[in-house]
Amino acid sequence: MIQKLSWLKPPQNRSQLRITIWKLRILLKHRLSYNLK
Repeated sequence: MIQKLSWLKPPQNRSQLRITIWKLRILLKHRLSYNLK
């Protein structure tokens, strides 16, 4: 679990909005790849 969280850490950026968008993009990619399986 800890490894997953560290992997999901976005690139260092002070902009909270960018971090949120980055996380959302990651989640969307995972969902799409999961649905394709």
